[in-house]
Amino acid sequence: MTTEMDWDKSAYYRQHYPPSLDKVIMEFHRAHSNSLRLAHDVGSGSILFASRLAEYFQHVHVSDRKSANVERARQRLDSWHAENWWKGKFTFSVTPAEKAHEIAAQGSVDLVTLIECAPWTDQDAMVDSVARSLAPNGTLAVVTTNPAPTVIGNELVNALVREFFDFWINALLQELHPNSVISKRYLAQANSGVECVPLPEGKFIQDVTKRIDINAHGRGSAAHALPGHEDMALPSRAHSDHRRYEFSSEDPEGRGWRYEVEASWFRGVIGTTGKESRLHLYESRLREIERAVTETTSTGTVTIEWTVALLLATRK
Repeated sequence: MTTEMDWDKSAYYRQHYPPSLDKVIMEFHRAHSNSLRLAHDVGSGSILFASRLAEYFQHVHVSDRKSANVERARQRLDSWHAENWWKGKFTFSVTPAEKAHEIAAQGSVDLVTLIECAPWTDQDAMVDSVARSLAPNGTLAVVTTNPAPTVIGNELVNALVREFFDFWINALLQELHPNSVISKRYLAQANSGVECVPLPEGKFIQDVTKRIDINAHGRGSAAHALPGHEDMALPSRAHSDHRRYEFSSEDPEGRGWRYEVEASWFRGVIGTTGKESRLHLYESRLREIERAVTETTSTGTVTIEWTVALLLATRK
């Protein structure tokens, strides 16, 4: 298990969630609800969004299906709250996304966020549970990013990076979920972005729902396909009334999803899973990436861009 210091350092090697994401979510919420009492960060895991929610909400509940993740979140937020004691308060529970309604009185939660965890869930059960917890006009926000970033303007490095992430994702799935049924469900749902997240008509207002792609560059769901698994996707479950938007890193809504990293950044990705002892399995691929970056750039850096899918929905 990683230490708290290791965990904080590893944040550099994960997706950076820019202020533009907070702005898009909160502008949508405020357009439909005036309540900022209670938010629920579902499946917080390693992608801790709760402190961001505490900038707006009086109370934030943090949940995850794994007790180790909840304990890590508690430790991090203890430190955060000590320096920001006048902002939102936190509570915690070991609760799977499919039982999100169990954390509070039915119909009392103003905003529910699922940052990266939706592909891991039984999405019908998850949406049903979230809907039971949401207050009228409450917001469901689902965010997923393709775990393999695109290297911009360097096709050689980009091809090597895709090969590396194909190998890394397969190895990670085999270790975390030897049950092939769970892994296949994750791959199919991750490849679909937020297209396969259902929003029953009796529970959500269809014509205000937003389905947003960032840095998809006109490729639709194909932009979210994981390297090596491009043939795995699910049919869209979007309603015809849902509003669709596409933004790039040049737009205010998509700003912050593109930035420069050093060649060593890809090596650091392995450490985010606490599996440094298995670094040797990736060594040859990492050396290829580092050599290619050195040979094709004068700065020793490359620009990476994340592909993002965002679903914003309002409870009836």
